[in-house]
Amino acid sequence: MNKTIMATFGWTEASVISSILRHGLGNGDKILLVMPERRDERSEAALRDLKAFITTHLKNVEISELRISVDNPATSIYKLKRAIEAERGRRCIINLSGGMRAVVVFTYIAALLAEHPDIIVELETEDRKTVIEVPKVRLADFIEVEKLPQRAKEIMRKLLQGPLDVVTLRKDLNVPASTLHYAQMKLLERNYIMREKKGKTFILKLTPSGELLARLMER
Repeated sequence: MNKTIMATFGWTEASVISSILRHGLGNGDKILLVMPERRDERSEAALRDLKAFITTHLKNVEISELRISVDNPATSIYKLKRAIEAERGRRCIINLSGGMRAVVVFTYIAALLAEHPDIIVELETEDRKTVIEVPKVRLADFIEVEKLPQRAKEIMRKLLQGPLDVVTLRKDLNVPASTLHYAQMKLLERNYIMREKKGKTFILKLTPSGELLARLMER
C-alpha cells in the first residue's frame, strides 16, 4: 500500500527526514507539508533543503505544501480534514513533530475528524530519541465501543494487562475459538487492536486508540 506523510513543518527538516526513513517511502508515495500561509525565512530555507534531499534521494516521491491560515481555525481545520480524506486508499502518517503550535493543533483536530480508515498520528520528542504514536479517538468511537459484542470488550480489558496470544486469551475467557475469532475481527476492523503472527499462533495487542478506549471503559 502506498503511503502519504503529512507533516507539520517549521524551521528544520529533521523530523520529516526521520519520518521518511522510519516509514521507508518509495515509488508513488507522497509527502504533504502543512505550513502557515505567512511565510518565514527560516522555514522557507528548511523547505528548500528538504526538497533538495527528496530530489537527490527519492526521485519518485511527490512533495507538496498545504498552506493554512492560523487566524482562521475553522477554515483551516476543514481544509486539513479534506486533505486527509483525499488520501483514502493510502496509509496516512501524520507527523506532528515540527511547525507552529497552532498548525500542530489544527492538524491533530483534523485527524480526529477525518473519515480515513488508516491513519497513524506520530510525534517525536524534542531530543528525537522517542517516537510516540498518539491515540486517534473520534467521538463516534465512544459510541461504537459500547456497541461492540461483550466478548470484544472483554478482550480489550484483558489486553490492558499486556499483549496475549490467542490460545491464552481463549483459555482466560473460556470461549470457543469461533467466538474469539469473531470478536477479534470486530476489533481489528476498528483498529482497536493489532495482530502479529508468532510461530503457529497470533499475538494480540491494543493500539494506542484501543488502549485509551479500554481504559475509559474501566471508569
